[in-house]
Amino acid sequence: MKLEELRDRARIKFKNHQMIVKRWFYHHLAGDKYFQVGELVLKWDTLSEPKSKHTKFQNLWLGPLQVVENIGQGTKKLPVNGQHPKRYFQ
Repeated sequence: MKLEELRDRARIKFKNHQMIVKRWFYHHLAGDKYFQVGELVLKWDTLSEPKSKHTKFQNLWLGPLQVVENIGQGTKKLPVNGQHPKRYFQ
């Protein structure tokens, strides 16, 4: 019985920790997720993503590009196809 109580406590503690990590992750992710129409963003350069395709000091982001339209929650339209946009600061 003692072993089952320890397992239950550990399971509860683990679930609480998972919720804390999930809350932190979504809090920090939300900042770069939503853009307004007309904002400038950078697009991840997928062609130079593999390690052998770029040098240490090569820029891995293309842009800046202007957001043309917000289609839905977290979905935006750019002049070119791209994933993982990030805010461009001038």
